[in-house]
Amino acid sequence: MLLVTVSPAICQTSSIIFVKLVSLPPAKSDRATGEIIDVDKEEAEAMLTIIELLCDHYYVIPAKARHRHQQLKEKLEASIANPTPK
Repeated sequence: MLLVTVSPAICQTSSIIFVKLVSLPPAKSDRATGEIIDVDKEEAEAMLTIIELLCDHYYVIPAKARHRHQQLKEKLEASIANPTPK
């Protein structure tokens, strides 16, 4: 497998386009019936991976960043309140 590093914005846009393309029903399906369309195992796994990545991007990563920021803020406040003697 070839791994390529690309911009997160490009990955996000590509993921959204992929989700849109995969979720489009075939031209012959009847949208009014709400028919569930079968997908391949690979398509389902790809969709789950994309959903997981998007959840990480929007929820997990920002939460971790807030937590790290709070820890640094507490350390800074502690060092200001109790300066080490020189």
